[in-house]
Amino acid sequence: MTKHRHMMAALTLALGLGVSGAASAAISPGDGANLNPAGEIFWSVWDAAAQVSYTRDTGISVLDFLANPNQSFTFAPDQLYLDTFGSVDPSTLVYSVGGFNARFEDWPCCYGMVISSNSANVFSPDVTALATTLATGGFYAAGVNADAGDLVNFDVELSALSHPGSSGYYDGEFWGGDIGFTVPFQTGSTVGTELLAWSLLLDEDGFTVNSTSYGSFLLDADGTFSYGQVAVPVPAAVWLFASALFGLATRRRR
Repeated sequence: MTKHRHMMAALTLALGLGVSGAASAAISPGDGANLNPAGEIFWSVWDAAAQVSYTRDTGISVLDFLANPNQSFTFAPDQLYLDTFGSVDPSTLVYSVGGFNARFEDWPCCYGMVISSNSANVFSPDVTALATTLATGGFYAAGVNADAGDLVNFDVELSALSHPGSSGYYDGEFWGGDIGFTVPFQTGSTVGTELLAWSLLLDEDGFTVNSTSYGSFLLDADGTFSYGQVAVPVPAAVWLFASALFGLATRRRR
């Protein structure tokens, strides 16, 4: 029990360093500070050429997502997205999805995060790396909220633009394709490419980090963002086998 308390104290310190100065946020970082709600899922889009990133809140908490990972949702592009990327080739844009939940109120069930990645090995090596990632993600969310000019309202579909020098900028040290070098996998992909949804959650033992994959996120070329179950392709061999059975049945009837 003493060892477990020491571990929890260490996590509290790590997270406190990562989200210092953020009393509350429009995209909840899920840090539990000042009764902040559970972390919310958001997506970010990065234009490397124009040096600008766009981030939008879904208003869907990590807890609600994990309670029903078979759900589906769709968001049409808002005016800020259209004004920013309307004339940009979508194949030059990179996007990523995340939601960070470091609230001890939800421990151990949902202490962790929802993240996007198509990497074969999506994992956080240990609980210390998970805590660092949560702190990094929460600090990023606070940066986006500052760029949006709204630090207190947890409204659905808030969006903001960030530029180099801001902690809310996608390619900065607080987010980027591997969340500030805190996870050993890439989280983003080109707009128009599906990204698998994963959870990285702390086990009840307080040390093990479990990863689970769900459906897929997709930011379409027109700016529509959606989540749903992954369509399982039918292998060509199955189609050939079915065709053979159909042909055999037809011959027998004749």
